[in-house]
Amino acid sequence: MTLKPLGQLWFEMSPETLNLSQAVIQRYVHPTVWDPMIQTMLTWPAWVVFAGFGLMFLWLGARRQKQRFRYA
Repeated sequence: MTLKPLGQLWFEMSPETLNLSQAVIQRYVHPTVWDPMIQTMLTWPAWVVFAGFGLMFLWLGARRQKQRFRYA
């Protein structure tokens, strides 16, 4: 098993969408969001990024569940 950076994995799967997302984010959001923020994340191992998103979704789901029980 090899640990690949997220950017390399994305480029191997779909280089067109990587280039497209860079252009869209730099043009319509802000150039600073792509470089250094997203560009830095693309150098991290893919599992770190996906684990971070997974933990964030678990935390958001737990918060939502607590709010649901509060109003019931």
